[in-house]
Amino acid sequence: LHSCEEREEAYTICREVLSQLKETIPDSLDMKELLVVIQETGGMLARMSDNDILEMKETDSTSLRFTLKFYNLLCSVSFVSASNTLGFPFFCCRMVRLTLEHGMCQDSVLGIAMYGAVICQGAKQTSAIREMGRVGKIATKLLKRFDSSAIMPSVYHCYYGYIATHTVPLQVCADNLRKGFEVAVSSGKYAYVAFSAIREMGRVGKIATKLLKRFDSSAIMPSVYHCYYCFIVVHTAPLQLCTDNLRKGFKVAISSGKYTYVAFLNSIHIIRTALLSGQHLSTLLKETDYYLKVMKQVRKQITAPYLTALSGAIYGETFAMLMISPYRETISLLIDKGQSTGSQKEMTRHDDNEMAPNPVDAQGYNETIFFNKALQSFWLGQSERCNHYSKKVLQIQFLGSHNRLTILFYAALNAFRGFKNSNGNGSKFAMVKTLYKNAISALRSSAELSSSSFSNKVYLLEAEMLAFERKHQEAKASYAAAITSADSAGYVHEHGLACELAAHHYKKIGEAETALDFFQQSKRSYMRWGSQLKVKSITQKIEDIQRK
Repeated sequence: LHSCEEREEAYTICREVLSQLKETIPDSLDMKELLVVIQETGGMLARMSDNDILEMKETDSTSLRFTLKFYNLLCSVSFVSASNTLGFPFFCCRMVRLTLEHGMCQDSVLGIAMYGAVICQGAKQTSAIREMGRVGKIATKLLKRFDSSAIMPSVYHCYYGYIATHTVPLQVCADNLRKGFEVAVSSGKYAYVAFSAIREMGRVGKIATKLLKRFDSSAIMPSVYHCYYCFIVVHTAPLQLCTDNLRKGFKVAISSGKYTYVAFLNSIHIIRTALLSGQHLSTLLKETDYYLKVMKQVRKQITAPYLTALSGAIYGETFAMLMISPYRETISLLIDKGQSTGSQKEMTRHDDNEMAPNPVDAQGYNETIFFNKALQSFWLGQSERCNHYSKKVLQIQFLGSHNRLTILFYAALNAFRGFKNSNGNGSKFAMVKTLYKNAISALRSSAELSSSSFSNKVYLLEAEMLAFERKHQEAKASYAAAITSADSAGYVHEHGLACELAAHHYKKIGEAETALDFFQQSKRSYMRWGSQLKVKSITQKIEDIQRK
């Protein structure tokens, strides 16, 4: 039902099953009631140590296992439901509470991970993010107790996509999201079912391959082919035949829907975290195009209603494709303004009035669009445009917390460039102190969780404010700290940015030689990043100084 976009009916059936399992699902839920449930669940977790949870006994209750399984299904349905936005966090809380009260099972691990992700997304206090970091890490450790291939991609998606971005280097998040993607794509969950059936029948699996014509072969064909061409026909037919048919099974597995959904959700976060961590742009562009290529292949092989239900497709494209495309545009612009890496159509496809027709997808879609437009504008030096899109991002009601931190940082830096007020009057720097205050407060708190990810940003903002206030000696020390911190963290793009801004400061106070040195350092970092755009810009500034 879910795969055919019959979400309301799927939701109703899950509720009915849970009702038979003695669970009570409220007909309606307001934010006040939800906050009480969240606080009670959080209190239960806080009173337990890591070992208490990790060593919790595995439940022997079949009823509990089914209950958690259907809550998991209910989470999937409510996550994409426009009419039940509060249901998802409520069901996650319920899964955690049932686990803590009655014992652990495989679906418990996913419930804990989803709980950590949803709470972390709405958290504004460092203490809450730190606690969700603990909870999420526990979920990843629990994977060792269960069949991790079945749930590992989803658990990694929750932890490294929404929680760990606050507490560990983004490179680590990107690497682990890639692992989740690979496991999701190569997963063989259905294989044991077909294998058991063939073993019970006690005859050659050729019958099973013929029966595929009678049923939805895309759902089970990879597993049947796996069993037949791996374990049986290897004894009776040429290996080339086995290999060719196993390749067919692999292609169908990628397009099956369930695993590609998780895999492609991970791919969005892979590209996002890789971009923000300063990975080489041309390499990242190739990786992005690989994901888009696979998604296009998937879209060709799956019927439109099925694809839409699983991926939130808009305009006939998958949700993941839509979410990755703005990042591709950003990467392309950063390399060479899209001159050789992107088409004119790609560069102009998104505007302020473009909205996802499906309200389920609209917020995430537009958040991604505005987020990328703000990044693009910042690196292109378009201060007023950057301010415009930063405001749009920060006005989103349920903005992702890591996106918020990122935009606060770039919006505050951008404010020091100066831009006109909306009415065209007043000081070009009227917003500096407000944006700086909001950004520095949030980033200092985040630096307590992950110094490697946020300290360089704190130092750079402090340096810009000190330079703005003409406290030149103190500014020099902060620029140096920002440069050193970015370099040690491996954020090559932010190292280049810190050197560039330091160079501007030294040039402004009349120390041209030092400015030239920092511009040259900046150019080297931008070359390592792979941004021809920035290299060209910095080269021009170096030549300007040398001419004088």
